[in-house]
Amino acid sequence: MDPNWTIDANMLSDGVVWLDTSAKILRTNQTFCDWLQTTPRALEGKELFELLSPVERQQARWRWNHEVIEEQRSISFQARLHESPSAALYEWRLAHQGDRLLLLIRDVSDAFEELMERKMALRRLYEETPIMLHSIDAQGKLVSVSDMWLEKLGYTREEVLGRSSTEFLTPESRVYAKEVGLPLFMKHGTCKDLPYQFVAKDGQTIDVLLSATSEKDRHGNITRSFAVLLDITEYRRTNKKLDRANALMSAFFEAVPDATVITNTDLEIVRTNRATHEHFGYDAEELTGQPLRLLDPEQHSLAEDPELLREQDRHATRLYRHKDGREFPGDTVIAPILAADGEHLGYLDIIRDVTEHTEMMETIEAQQNELTEYNQELLEKNEELTRFAFVASHDLQEPLRKIRVFTELLIDEFDDDMSSDQREYTNYILDGTSRMQALISDLLHYSRVQDEGHDFETFSTSEMIAFALEVLSQRPDELNLPEQELLVHGHKGLCSQLLVNLLQNAVKYGPIESPSRVDIRIDVDDEHIRWEISDNGIGIDIKHQQKIFELFQRLHTARDYPGTGIGLAICKKIVDIHDGDIGVDSSPGEGSTFWFTLPQATRRDGGGAL
Repeated sequence: MDPNWTIDANMLSDGVVWLDTSAKILRTNQTFCDWLQTTPRALEGKELFELLSPVERQQARWRWNHEVIEEQRSISFQARLHESPSAALYEWRLAHQGDRLLLLIRDVSDAFEELMERKMALRRLYEETPIMLHSIDAQGKLVSVSDMWLEKLGYTREEVLGRSSTEFLTPESRVYAKEVGLPLFMKHGTCKDLPYQFVAKDGQTIDVLLSATSEKDRHGNITRSFAVLLDITEYRRTNKKLDRANALMSAFFEAVPDATVITNTDLEIVRTNRATHEHFGYDAEELTGQPLRLLDPEQHSLAEDPELLREQDRHATRLYRHKDGREFPGDTVIAPILAADGEHLGYLDIIRDVTEHTEMMETIEAQQNELTEYNQELLEKNEELTRFAFVASHDLQEPLRKIRVFTELLIDEFDDDMSSDQREYTNYILDGTSRMQALISDLLHYSRVQDEGHDFETFSTSEMIAFALEVLSQRPDELNLPEQELLVHGHKGLCSQLLVNLLQNAVKYGPIESPSRVDIRIDVDDEHIRWEISDNGIGIDIKHQQKIFELFQRLHTARDYPGTGIGLAICKKIVDIHDGDIGVDSSPGEGSTFWFTLPQATRRDGGGAL
């Protein structure tokens, strides 16, 4: 991960997650990890839907497959985190970024709680308002009524809820409802001032004007209706209550956190809310009556073709102009305002300042491009180094072989005439060439590890152990193997070589005056298998425990312990290829425990329980 990206993303109070097209997490910022009390590494590779609560998981997966993947759309939804210790509610905004997807998550718990409080307040207002109100479900049953409705008709809620609304009509009104009122309402989803006669519990007839609206599902089917019944004899009182309702809607309008502008059909500003004044720097008096182009220099295309928004809302990102002349990007949703009878009254324009979001996306894109170029350069350099290592090792082996062969010929021909010093010198030559050949061979092996580490497969831990024991040149006096068997997903040859190198180390650096013992243990660590190879050897000082995994780092002379100082570097490179970790816990004279992690095979990889 690019460190600059991490710094920028971690400065955000919102969660940021990169996904691939299978909804697997590629990386996250710290804010998102803090919500889950975990680490970026622990989240990498997880499916996004695993983090959602079970109730919301199925719907989110459906929208991903159909809207994001099939239709290539950006979506937003609200959901809770299944593994989060809190019950916070989050707003999720998902957008395409090339072959990846960017997910922005914002904690909206406070807003949700405020919404629920407002909903309860509205419920109380609904029930307690001195107007006759009722709501009917798709089956025509009463689901809620106002206190005034009950007072006017003389019933309790227990007596009316769940009953058909037509039971309370006169026979004539039932016929009218069936032949006129209901067909009209089903056609338009609304009705206004329809005359009905209700019968109270005491038999009294009440004349009302009924106006109703509907709630519809995403398929356009009416799921619920809300009706206002005006007692004609109390018209003035009802009119006052409607004024109160308008005041409530005005309060909602002012409370909207985004800039909200209402215009007439000529795109002249009629009303703005508090957020508009804060975002654009104008007072309400300065904006009223002005053309919308004062805020929107590009001007909506509505003036040329106002029919564009008659049928549906429009969403776009465009440049807006502040009072001081500076321009800023804004996400806007503009919708027509229609009267109940379909009359076009004007437009509602909701604008959200996305300056920070736009700058962040541009920065991320630039950094992503830089990272891609840098990775390509590294790939080319690695390929060049691999070719160089192969050629260099081949060219160096030939003169070494000649030196060794001719030295051995000298010994064979002049052995009887050689002095002790001459024999010692020739042995130095043979020993030096042997160590140089081993060093070149190990270097070549090290350079080839990266090229070999791409063909992953599923195999068992017992297969790794069996291979290692088969090629191990010298075994410890006592070897304890794990009883548990797990499945590994990786490069079988490299993983087996990793185990061989560590076992050879355990034997090489075993105890000097007592039998050697090696214990192999395996266990599951999150989505990885953790291996531990423990010995009772000479141990390693803590100050050397990091550098031993670097190239040519030796803690002993070749005379005491032969080797090239490359074996553990090869181990680390193999582990890195598998996105694992490697380390050692040791103290001088108390043995060592080398540990490493490899990916555990999943069912997708062809794995499962053994």
